[in-house]
Amino acid sequence: MWRIHGLTSHKVQRLLNQLCSCGQSYLEVGSYLGATAAAALAGNKLNAYFVDNWEEDPQPFRDDLPRLPPTSKEEFIKNIKQYKGESKVKVFDADMFDVDLDQIEPIDIFFYDGPHGARETFQAIQYYAPVLANQAIVVVDDANFDGTVKGTKEALKAAGLTIHYERIILEDEPGENADGWWNGVYILGVSR
Repeated sequence: MWRIHGLTSHKVQRLLNQLCSCGQSYLEVGSYLGATAAAALAGNKLNAYFVDNWEEDPQPFRDDLPRLPPTSKEEFIKNIKQYKGESKVKVFDADMFDVDLDQIEPIDIFFYDGPHGARETFQAIQYYAPVLANQAIVVVDDANFDGTVKGTKEALKAAGLTIHYERIILEDEPGENADGWWNGVYILGVSR
């Protein structure tokens, strides 16, 4: 298992690893120290893109969970290096809206774990929609947060994408569940 600090669970990591075993290209927005990035890369051969500005130190909302180490691009790179394998990796150290999308080839698996809420999620999904392949899988973390699902769905429709499959996996108890789906995930299959 991937033993890297992060705001995720083993279930979410396994989901990303299995999806990426069927993919060719992966985009992740919100990478922190690499817990989900390592899972996506492990044993897979991808053209992988990671976006984070490493300016905020995310922490669990629950007081009973341990505090996490400070964010660090250097630690992220060190953590994913051992899982890179034959994958090609490009890291964007930038605000998510400052990434030059011309540097990203069509993406068939997109994992979004940036700021949540209806407006923030809408803006982010809409910004990255042009780089999605003709058929793509979109996974949005923290589906339990208000507005995450709504913002995602509205952004994909506004971008002219058709939703063929969607599954919302929520946690019964709001908050981070390290043994479950952390704070929920929203999984979609889309096409142009």
